Amino acid sequence: RAGATAAVVGRSADDVAAVLRRATEDGRLKRLEDAAPGIDTYALPDAAGVLGRRDADLVLAASADAVRRAFAIRDNKGGLTRATFEERLGPLAHVPALIRAAGQARPLLAPHAQGAPWVDALRDGALALAIQKPGIRLRVHLATDPTKLQPADLPIAPGAQPPQPAPGARPIDLALRDPAQTIRTLDATKDALDVPFLASVKSALDTLDSVKGPLKTFGGIDVDQIIGELTGTMTVTPERASTIAIRAEMTGGGELRTALDRIAAVPDVALKLAGVDLNVQRKGDAYMITDKGKATMKLAALGKVLVITNDLGAGLQAIADRKPQAANANSEGALSFHLAGPALQDQLVTRLHLPDLARLVLGGFGDVDGTARAERGGADLDATLALND
Repeated sequence: RAGATAAVVGRSADDVAAVLRRATEDGRLKRLEDAAPGIDTYALPDAAGVLGRRDADLVLAASADAVRRAFAIRDNKGGLTRATFEERLGPLAHVPALIRAAGQARPLLAPHAQGAPWVDALRDGALALAIQKPGIRLRVHLATDPTKLQPADLPIAPGAQPPQPAPGARPIDLALRDPAQTIRTLDATKDALDVPFLASVKSALDTLDSVKGPLKTFGGIDVDQIIGELTGTMTVTPERASTIAIRAEMTGGGELRTALDRIAAVPDVALKLAGVDLNVQRKGDAYMITDKGKATMKLAALGKVLVITNDLGAGLQAIADRKPQAANANSEGALSFHLAGPALQDQLVTRLHLPDLARLVLGGFGDVDGTARAERGGADLDATLALND
């Protein structure tokens, strides 16, 4: 369905034929007219693709014609050579792996981010999956054309230096070094992004853009300058009742407090005349953000730490006091994430609508830890799922 073509060689022609015959008899596959002489052809359910078989060779593609072309390429010895495959794997060519795969990354991502410089610069993509202590390790490499990118175009700050997350006792966290880079990049490319899980981020950036003018007019607040102060580590954690907290280290903090005090002092009628639905109300060290009169989140600049949460009952000082953790020895890159085993199991049961009995199987899943690094020449993801004994 995505337009990709995959090929695999089975253990024997008889074994492959027997598997496909059983799948056809029980309705999982539907036999089609042969794509070419000698190529048994089958349709997958829900028009998900077409499967072709010749001897022990299997090809999965978007259509019967694509299956026919794939076999023709092999017959003409025009397929992927080992040398070309290893070239496309890039740095993953020689790492220990049970499975390696390579392909063109841009056709998969471009329809959802056309015009974003980093996506337009994509070339090959590769992954390697290994069984490695303490469990399963996944590595992904996305190559980009460095001549088409500036460091400011990268989705995360470049360099090997990892963030120092401060999740406290929270079982899930995502940490980002120099979040100002990511905020600016997303803001510059948000109109090109069509990615469902970024919808809330795009909405927040649209709201931020809509109030930059009024904030400058009423409070003398330079939003871009304040964003530029976010050069430390930003930690995102889930809190109570599906809320989140953001803890971000700043170079200062005084300018943000002054800006919040100014906007909190602006009369409501002035904001309404300017067409701004958001407002700020100060309560002690905290500032309540209201939208059309309803409190939606609160924030505080406590020393050199900015705390934002939509958990209106959370203690902001307690979140600010969470201690930064040293990065793991093998961590590289501006992004890191961690899911504790029980939290991962809860997420899988909830999001996949699994019965509670599924925990008997999922109990074998331990912690997930990962990092991501971006440079002008490519981006790398390295994640490990621990397996419990």
